[in-house]
This record gives sequence, C-alpha cells and structure tokens, in this order.
Amino acid sequence: MLKNTEQSVSFVADGLHLSGVLHLPKREPLAVVIGCHGLMADKNSPKQIALARGCTATGMAYFRFDHRGCGDSEGVFETDTTLEKRTSDLTAAVHAVNHTLGKTMPIGLFGSSLGGTVCLTAAQNLSPFAVVTLAAPVQSRSIQIPDDSPESLKNELVDNRLAFNATAALGGTREALRSFTVDAGVDVVSFGGTKNGLLGAEAVVFLNPTVAIGSEFTRKQVTQLPSKMRYLAAQFTALLRDDLWIELAAHANTMAQELFALVSEIDGIDAGPSPQVNSLFPTLDPGAIGPLRDWCFFWDWDADAHQVRWMTAWDTTIEDVETFAQGVATMIAGQKRPN
Repeated sequence: MLKNTEQSVSFVADGLHLSGVLHLPKREPLAVVIGCHGLMADKNSPKQIALARGCTATGMAYFRFDHRGCGDSEGVFETDTTLEKRTSDLTAAVHAVNHTLGKTMPIGLFGSSLGGTVCLTAAQNLSPFAVVTLAAPVQSRSIQIPDDSPESLKNELVDNRLAFNATAALGGTREALRSFTVDAGVDVVSFGGTKNGLLGAEAVVFLNPTVAIGSEFTRKQVTQLPSKMRYLAAQFTALLRDDLWIELAAHANTMAQELFALVSEIDGIDAGPSPQVNSLFPTLDPGAIGPLRDWCFFWDWDADAHQVRWMTAWDTTIEDVETFAQGVATMIAGQKRPN
C-alpha cells in the first residue's frame, strides 16, 4: 500500500526564498489545498498539520508554507508584512505547487485570520474551486493588531470572528453585513446563534446556491439534523426580528469597551489596542495569568508573549465587567487569587 508522503518545497516570491511542505495522498491527488497562516503564525501550526492530514486522507494534496518574514522563509517580518506582499506569496505558492506536480491542479484555498483575508484577495485571480476562511479580517480598520505588528498592517484589518459583532462594529446595519458577505463575493456564511443568545441553533446561509448542492446530505451525515428542528430554528425568528441580533452584538462590543477602560487604568497590565468588537488581547505579568485563570477561565492568545484573550458576550453585564476588572487589579497588585 502506498503511504502518504510529504516533501519540502522552496520557491521564490519577489526575490525572496520561501519555505513550504507539500503533503501528498496515497493516490494521485484530486486537487491541492493551499493553507495560509495568520499574522503571527507559521506553516508548522497545529491547525496546518491537522489540515494536511485531513486533506490527504480524502485524496487531496495539501501545501503549507511560511510567508515572507515568518518561519523558515526569508524576509523581515516588520517590513515585509503587508496584505499585498502576502497575496504575492500565495500566488507564488500556487505556481510552485503546479511546477512541483508537473501540471496545473484544481486549487482550494484555506486561510485563518490574516491568512483568510489573503485567500479572499488572491481568489479573484487564482479562481480556486473553493475558499475556506476562519476569522478573516475583511474591512479596513485597525482592530486587535499587536503593538509590535508592522506599521503597514495597522490600518488594514477588522476582526470578523463573529459576523454579528463585526456588523455592529461597522455601523450596526444590514448593509454593513452585506458589505463583507454578499458584496464581497462570499459563497457561504456561518450565521451562528449560540454565541448570540440562542440555544443550540446554528445556521449556514448559502449565498451561492450552486455550492449548496448536496448540503442537505452533509447535514445529516454530520448529525446536524435533530428531530423537530423547527423548534430550534424558531429562535432565529425572534433573533432577526427588529434586528435584535445587532442590538445584542452591539451590547457585547460595548461591554468589551467598558472592560478595556477599566483595565487600562491598572498598573502592570498592557491592555492592548482599544476593542471595536467583543474581544480584548491584554498582556499580563506571567505570574498573574495562572491564578487569575483559575478564578475566571480565559484562553491564551500568545503564550510566549504572555498575551491572553478576554471575550464579552450578549449577556455580559456591567456588574460582570466591574467584578472581573477588580479581580484583575487585585491579582496584579498582590499576586494573589481574588475572592
């Protein structure tokens, strides 16, 4: 039996040598998926490795590579990181894969965070058979950019982890939602309800009907068709009526701004950039992170930099915000667990 194989691939983009790894399935690949990592990541992230395994298991090749200034690729991160240059990297990666395989292959694109934006930008010229993006910034505002990021990116990004919160941040109108979905040429939108107050209700909206073909069978195969689905789906009627979904998302964003204002006044904490959606990315004393997380759980964002992620939600109250901020102040000041 043939085994899945992987090979190193070096290629050139704008005179810089970039490093990549091509994963091949046991048989002739049906297509190639090319993965673009996020702003501060590289080709060796667990996400990229997992995607490579998943794609080869289904008969597709997967190519992961380091953008210029990242990982094993040439370049200087601080000066070589722009959306235009990363798009050029992706285009060069496609040509490198086709050259390595000796023929032009059907190409799929995957990107997370900034990598998602790169995929969407390059797609108009590469004509991939599919594009999958996660947490892709798609509007021109500076949101959640680390202080040490290149100046060239400071005004290019908006956080779009949740479409609801991004819509609220961009003016709180249906037109705002349309601007980064329908008008941007997006095929499919994950219109989740659970993170905006619904109970187990999630929706997938196909803006391009052709890609919806067969989706009803996929829904059953992944056990997303419970009995009496209409009872779960009815929640969307209330959520969408009178734009309640925008109101709830705007509230979550406001609570993040309130939290930012409070923790910005605490000595010993770098609160990071002012949030425009419902997420903060502060940098804390490493000795305070563990005990504070034991008291109120949160995830690391960049563990090496001691940067964490704090999220607010549709049901976060000002009392919640004040209590948490007081806990942070207590922990930072005394390095002891809050009550």
